[in-house]
Amino acid sequence: MKSQKGKNNSNYKHGLVNSRQWLCWRQMRSRCNDTKSKSYVYYGGCGIGYDKKWDKFTAFWNDMEEGYSPNLTLDRINNDGN
Repeated sequence: MKSQKGKNNSNYKHGLVNSRQWLCWRQMRSRCNDTKSKSYVYYGGCGIGYDKKWDKFTAFWNDMEEGYSPNLTLDRINNDGN
């Protein structure tokens, strides 16, 4: 990956690129948005999405940081809902 230094991109200002947190965020977005993702059929393909403010990593991390623990996973509250 090319260096993002000097770019005005809020997804890279946080210094967490390629961290576990950042990869969880990327995978969440892929499952919900990328029709080529193996998991899309179980998430985005079923109408599962996320709050659009989470399109920016910084907004996602602001919401998740306080309760973050490396032994937790990202999941829906209601498996039949969004």
